[in-house]
Amino acid sequence: MLDLIFTAALVSSTTPAATKPVAPSPIAAQSKADQKFGCAVLFVGADEVIRSNPAILAKLSEGEGGKAVGPLLKMMGVSGETILNAAIADGAARGEKPADVYRRGVASMASMMIDAPVTKKGDDANEERGMLLFTNCLSLMNE
Repeated sequence: MLDLIFTAALVSSTTPAATKPVAPSPIAAQSKADQKFGCAVLFVGADEVIRSNPAILAKLSEGEGGKAVGPLLKMMGVSGETILNAAIADGAARGEKPADVYRRGVASMASMMIDAPVTKKGDDANEERGMLLFTNCLSLMNE
């Protein structure tokens, strides 16, 4: 799983713009908030792994464009932390426990990965899932 996260960190994508914005229902809005929270957990986790294991960062930083990996992961960790703190505060304002907010967000993030429309098999399918999750998370984090 960790390999998927780091592999995905090296890819960026663009999301096509919607032709007509539609206001999300309250349930859809909560689901999107849960997905964003789950992605924030992923990004903070990746940042923490890198901080705790400088050898991993050194390996990821090799090759063309490698110098951007460290700052990218750090930036994602900082923005993820901001989202985590806001989501937990919002949940507390609604009377939710932090663990409930966390579990819902992680479950949502896991669903995005499990339900990803993969075209490959075996380890390649897992890598494709990781890449789709990462690009979806980047899109959510930028909304």
